[in-house]
Amino acid sequence: MKMRIPEYKKCLDYLQKNILITSHRNPDGDAIGSSLALMHICKIVGGNPTVYFQDQLGHEFKYLNGIDSIVDSIDPKKEYDAVFALDLGTTNLLGKDIDLNSKRFGKIIVIDHHKTRNPFGDLEIVDKNASATGLLIEELLNTSNIKPDAQIAQAIWCAIYTDTGGFKYSSTDARTLECGSRMLEAGADPWEATQNLFESNPFQRMKLLGKALDNLEIRNDGITAGMHVTTQMLEETGASIHMASSFVNFARSIFKVEIAFFVKPDLDNKLHSKVSFRSSGRYPVDIIARKFGGGGHKNAAGCKIEKPIAEARKMLFSTITEFLKNE
Repeated sequence: MKMRIPEYKKCLDYLQKNILITSHRNPDGDAIGSSLALMHICKIVGGNPTVYFQDQLGHEFKYLNGIDSIVDSIDPKKEYDAVFALDLGTTNLLGKDIDLNSKRFGKIIVIDHHKTRNPFGDLEIVDKNASATGLLIEELLNTSNIKPDAQIAQAIWCAIYTDTGGFKYSSTDARTLECGSRMLEAGADPWEATQNLFESNPFQRMKLLGKALDNLEIRNDGITAGMHVTTQMLEETGASIHMASSFVNFARSIFKVEIAFFVKPDLDNKLHSKVSFRSSGRYPVDIIARKFGGGGHKNAAGCKIEKPIAEARKMLFSTITEFLKNE
């Protein structure tokens, strides 16, 4: 952290101004939690933050303080002193209302922990060893000498809790748990988080999961598992696409499975597909994702394939089979 103190202090200068906070499309718990924590910090130091996500947020995040202040579009005439882009390493994942070539967005500040990156910020604070971007937001908080309140603690707990799978993934380390301990002392409620994030499934989500499990397929002597949902399944169950988040973990949890993928329709172009990958730790799925122009982490990655779901699924199984032959 000592080597990043000058960078964090530069961030603090901008947090006292008019800033836009955002993250990747289809935001997860780390993206949302980190953004809300930064929003709360910005307000404490006298800044004027706006948090923007173009995509609908999952129902499980509704418990977070400040969630209702998030906007899904940006005033085309509004100007910002800086944009804080959190938890992403490429401009391809930014919301459609952000044009980094426009001077109205000011300085671009990136805070991220992904290994697969295409740097784009004027200032980049990246720690590829961090289990979640939320850890870096706490470092920024510590640099400011502000003590976390219950709102900040709740948001950072969400960030680190979700990105480590409830502190179950191999990325969970002493640093993560120490941060978690400090957030508990500051007022984070672990049962509140667990209930909302993992134990409040809508009936429609469970119906959708059943349809996805019906097409679950295992190949490569049980090492690879794949599953998908279609727009028809969404219509039949009344579920939203966001309810399919984390379905890939059901495929990964099968005995012997090392690589799992989940395919869903790209609602911006239903002839295209979005893919989530998970690894049990033996094989780096970010390498597979990069073959399709995506990226992420060793054990969790994603990509977009400009093919319908059936074709994308065939391509994925074929690519993974070839990948395994070379391992």
